Amino acid sequence: IADIRTECLWLDNSDAVFNRCVFDVDEYGNSIKGAVFNNCKVDTGIDFEAPDPVNLPVEPDYDGEEQDSEEPFYYLESLDGICNPIPGSFSDKIIHVKNGVELINAIGDNRTIIIDEDIPSLDKSIEELANAGKIKEQGPEYFEKGVGFSGDNNGYTIWGLVVYDVHNLKIEGKKPNTLLQSACALADLINFNSCSNIALSNLNMGHVDMQICKGDVIAALFCKDIKISNCGIYGCGVNGVVAERCDGIRITDSKIHHCSKTGLCFS
Repeated sequence: IADIRTECLWLDNSDAVFNRCVFDVDEYGNSIKGAVFNNCKVDTGIDFEAPDPVNLPVEPDYDGEEQDSEEPFYYLESLDGICNPIPGSFSDKIIHVKNGVELINAIGDNRTIIIDEDIPSLDKSIEELANAGKIKEQGPEYFEKGVGFSGDNNGYTIWGLVVYDVHNLKIEGKKPNTLLQSACALADLINFNSCSNIALSNLNMGHVDMQICKGDVIAALFCKDIKISNCGIYGCGVNGVVAERCDGIRITDSKIHHCSKTGLCFS
């Protein structure tokens, strides 16, 4: 069911899929069980997006009594936590950035980020935002949706960018070979974790040449549909692109060179 506006919604163990629909929620008759919602919204006009469907809080029956059924009904008060972005869409939101801080602050769902100028020291921008409390450490045991930094490595704080649970994001250089570089060779330049539909293009990405290098250039874990096109990926990164437990990695018209170990490492 796509591109409609409706009032009352009643679904009982349905496998219906709704795309780009608007629901005028009233007090009664908005029960959902089993449906999938993609890029839908309620009549507040606020879009809600999350990667995985979850059940809404249990509500009492219409007469105020708790329901006798072993399986509770779930009322559609909002789509917070149950609405998925439609794969393949970056939306019409385009953000231009000129430095690393602006890039980090712009990262999120359903958008295209255009880097207008070279970013030679992404690690300095990560450090600046971390010291200001604007971004937090991501992993190894705690992750929060959005962006953060890599954290500790044998007593050293490493300033690698971690992007967690972000979907439908495109980052591209305004001109071919726009520089995106880090001097922190202990960390991945960018680590995507549990993301989908990510596109990188027109970028020249890597680390400043260091004697000791332990980070990869692009790393992906539990991701789906990562596309890299018209990019340069260079060492001293240990590996150019590392993908673990991912699906749909596509690299085209790109050059991977001078990495310490391998150009590609998939597992």
